[in-house]
Amino acid sequence: MSTKSIPSSLYEFILVFLRPYRAKFIILMTLTLFAGAVSSIDNMMLRYAINSLTACATNGNFVSVAFMLVVMYGSWWALAGLQWRLYEYLYMRTFPALEADIVENLFSYTERHSHKFFSENFSGTVANRVIEMGETVCKVLTMVLEQFGRKFCTIFFTLITLWTVHMYVGLTFLVWITLLLGINFASA
Repeated sequence: MSTKSIPSSLYEFILVFLRPYRAKFIILMTLTLFAGAVSSIDNMMLRYAINSLTACATNGNFVSVAFMLVVMYGSWWALAGLQWRLYEYLYMRTFPALEADIVENLFSYTERHSHKFFSENFSGTVANRVIEMGETVCKVLTMVLEQFGRKFCTIFFTLITLWTVHMYVGLTFLVWITLLLGINFASA
């Protein structure tokens, strides 16, 4: 990024610095959405397992169905665990580097300010603001990933799960979550 011009809006600032990390961020977002779906899909799989075992209890193939379900469920949790490990790995490879890029570019930008700027602003204060900007951008992106993305996906898959249980249960949840979100946004 050219350090001659730093975007003035936070959104543009984040987009400019996130551009080299776009692929990693998209993968992180995908893994976060998957993490949000895990609990609901897990509940759907347990319901399927119980229904399958109940149905085959009289058939005599209970052991083979139970074995298949244990393998399926174990594979599912292995995949969920792998997802978290991959998320943590990519997170640790992306965010410290992003923060370092932001700080480096902002320091380079700040160095070109006039002598008057530095005589009117304490250098320690300027340095702290530059470092805090890198940390803050990473915190905002983490919040987008972990708070908004995962929670949205959890709500979405919970709605689907409840809708498959019964339409009225899903509808009740949809009304409740809409009211809750409306009240939260109205009070913010």
